[in-house]
Amino acid sequence: MKLVIHPEYRFLEPFLRDLPHHFKYGGRLLHTGRNTIKLFEVKGLKLVVKSYGRPHLLNRWVYLHLRAGKAKRAFMHAERLRGLGIETPHEVAFMECSKRGLLTESYFVSLYSDGISFAEAVGAFPDPEARRIIDSFVPFAAELHAKGVLHEDLNADNVRYRLAASGYRFELIDTNRMRFVKKTSDRACMINLRRLTHNAPPYLYFIERYARLTGRDPNQTLLQGSILLLSFTRWVRRKERIKMKTGRDDKHLRH
Repeated sequence: MKLVIHPEYRFLEPFLRDLPHHFKYGGRLLHTGRNTIKLFEVKGLKLVVKSYGRPHLLNRWVYLHLRAGKAKRAFMHAERLRGLGIETPHEVAFMECSKRGLLTESYFVSLYSDGISFAEAVGAFPDPEARRIIDSFVPFAAELHAKGVLHEDLNADNVRYRLAASGYRFELIDTNRMRFVKKTSDRACMINLRRLTHNAPPYLYFIERYARLTGRDPNQTLLQGSILLLSFTRWVRRKERIKMKTGRDDKHLRH
């Protein structure tokens, strides 16, 4: 078992060392699927624990010996985001369990976010308040790209927002799939944004404003964004058909 705890949360070590047991028998279920997420209250803190689904056989070896596993990446990326001034729930710990040189279980622990899912604003479009929230998200997305951050699952559910005295503030969750680059190309930025929503009206509304803020040609950006959204939507539908036919979640499909 490998357990890494952020120095600020060493006082949680007794709970964290017995994390597999706690996760199996306790906590409040927040999400279940390929990965499972539970909420715990420990020593006055609300903790979110994400248990990653067991990878296929090769990656069970790779994630221990050659490449950082999902839990470790989520931990490192959260730390890096905060270092760049980008909000994300504070990382607490990650744990990797192994047997005979193969990864068996992995967990990422962070503080709980009480932010509202950005998907709610996207779903309420074109409500005036939803427009204001989306308008406020535009500079946040531009800041991510200006700082070389490409969240590779930047969908509306992985963005949280809250209203503060200074306006709407945003944070990222689900941080294991991310890239940090020196400079983002226009195409890389547009590809990064295609997952935001499959709902065309709020998506086109967003990218038109994103284009104007970042100095891109709005018409060209709308055309490029529309093509990317159509391509991505077709891929998602094809993947769903494959899942229905095979009766399983094919983790190897990538776009």
